[in-house]
Amino acid sequence: MSGSPFPTLRQLPALTPRPMTRCECAGIEFEDVLAEVRATGATPEEVCVRTGCGQTCGACRPDFESYLRARLHVVAKPG
Repeated sequence: MSGSPFPTLRQLPALTPRPMTRCECAGIEFEDVLAEVRATGATPEEVCVRTGCGQTCGACRPDFESYLRARLHVVAKPG
């Protein structure tokens, strides 16, 4: 045998992580938070506190802020 049939790490293509589109901890889509902001006039921060979006582990916060920035032209920091 000449070697393993599996590629080495150097042979694998570089993976680019996809941005998150939801808060996994709260189980809410970013688009649902945005819809509530637009429907109620509440701030993104208020909606996040109410829904729990971005309130637990915080892994979604950078992608959530980018999502809002692209759609509301503001930077909202959950919680």
